[in-house]
Amino acid sequence: MAASKPESILAAIVASAVDGIIVIDARGRIEAFNPAAERLFGYNETDVIGRNVNLLVNGASGIAVVRAI
Repeated sequence: MAASKPESILAAIVASAVDGIIVIDARGRIEAFNPAAERLFGYNETDVIGRNVNLLVNGASGIAVVRAI
């Protein structure tokens, strides 16, 4: 089924944002990863979708970031 107009608009905004946007589920799995996040973290969206957000952070400070989310 095609996305509704508001969903299409939101998708366009996220895709063109200059800031990295990462959407995760309640278990920390990455559901969305925009092009700016690809540049920021050096991963392609297809490589991170479904993986845990811990992939993107490391060390003690990374754990604090994930808990803050």
